[in-house]
Amino acid sequence: MVKPRVKDKWKLKRWYRILAPKIFDEKEVGETPADDPRSVVGREVEIDLGMLGNKDANAQYKLFVFKVVDVKGENAYTAVKEYYIARELEKTLVRRRHTRIDNVEDLETKDGKKIRLKTMVIAAGALQTTREKELRRRIRESLKKLEKEKLDNIVKKLASGELNKLIFNAAKKVNPIRFAEVRKFEIL
Repeated sequence: MVKPRVKDKWKLKRWYRILAPKIFDEKEVGETPADDPRSVVGREVEIDLGMLGNKDANAQYKLFVFKVVDVKGENAYTAVKEYYIARELEKTLVRRRHTRIDNVEDLETKDGKKIRLKTMVIAAGALQTTREKELRRRIRESLKKLEKEKLDNIVKKLASGELNKLIFNAAKKVNPIRFAEVRKFEIL
């Protein structure tokens, strides 16, 4: 009896280069194999800011998730899906006798995209409820200014750390602040 020949599926597959969005100069962020280019669309890749060229000390804990939206030839083009900081970084920032203030803000950008920003501010010392409310109000006001900008500009500010500085400067007017960070950013 003759055994049927098994096809090697790997020989049918081609490798596609995954490129970051134009905001990040379309740097190559990975490769993926596929037998059909349509199966590459929808795949996601997670990259830390250090790999995108940011020289921040905590860049390895700040992660972008890119989603493949188009394939042309051997290149797979992506768009930003979300950004978040790793739990390890988040845990190292929170200390005893400091107040952590979380805030969630839904915004609509100038180009009609809906985004959600989750921020985290760590204030020096214990805060009264009235100060916490005032901090949240100031942070909300500073984030509302982003509705006048396009999504690409917001992502650039997020990657460069300008957004964190904006939150820090708004919050420090109310109380001494130890740290301010966008904990998570997602496109709705």
